[in-house]
Amino acid sequence: MILRAAIAIVALGAACAPTDFGGGSGRFPCGENVCEADQTCCGCGFCAAPGQDCPDASCEAEDAWIDDPSLPPPPCTTRSDCPASHYCARETCGAVGTCTERPSECAEEALVCGCDGRAHAGACAAAAAGTSVDASRSDCEPVTCAAMDALGEGLCGAFFGWTFDGTGCAPVTGCACTGADCGVTFAELVDCEAAYGACAP
Repeated sequence: MILRAAIAIVALGAACAPTDFGGGSGRFPCGENVCEADQTCCGCGFCAAPGQDCPDASCEAEDAWIDDPSLPPPPCTTRSDCPASHYCARETCGAVGTCTERPSECAEEALVCGCDGRAHAGACAAAAAGTSVDASRSDCEPVTCAAMDALGEGLCGAFFGWTFDGTGCAPVTGCACTGADCGVTFAELVDCEAAYGACAP
């Protein structure tokens, strides 16, 4: 569930403010979200990474900021905190960012690593695929059109993400995920489609 939809209970224009703090053991509730023990719960149900300040943003009704440029975009910690047309733009991976519109056209540039662990043809291409640049890495592999090695095993209904199967994006479900790419499946269909859009038959 996109967090923005569940947290629009704060009055229009009310500033997000820290309400709960971590530092204990395990995870703890933050509005309708759950933060890790070392994170800070900001108002509006957003979790700030260790050492990060809570963003100075307002908690507006769902998607109102898209149509009204005077409203600030909501803070985010993952791509799924934003609508499908946007991504979570962050200065560093793991930081609190803001929902930013994905670019529709990009010129090919030097390869960069994204926070999704994949190589992209520049920062613009990374943003179009729904991720920010991971400046701390330079060793990720570029996306190819080969099928990802991630398969669901068993008849359980657990969901392990979206994977490119060589012809399109498909969900990985079952009791377990097997394969070398189980750790890099896509949490959202839109991100899989953005990364492998050029591979469509």
